[in-house]
Amino acid sequence: MILEILLILMVIVSMYVNWNLFRKTEKLEDANEEAAVWIDEYSKKLNDILSKIREIDSKQMFETDDDVGSIFAEISKNIKELEELKVNGEK
Repeated sequence: MILEILLILMVIVSMYVNWNLFRKTEKLEDANEEAAVWIDEYSKKLNDILSKIREIDSKQMFETDDDVGSIFAEISKNIKELEELKVNGEK
């Protein structure tokens, strides 16, 4: 009788633990999907900004300037880093 009660309690505890872990896993997967969407949208916006900057600077006067050129290089570097994150996240 005692053995049966212990077995029932172990089954109930096991079911609760499994349900709780499943719920946490679902939340984590949802958060990862939201982060991937955010990175994708952010990357697209940065690419749009970079193309607009290049369109404005068609003579490349700003891109080769020391101060503005360093900012331009940082923008390009950030876009490449986001693209790498996006590619690594899709694998």
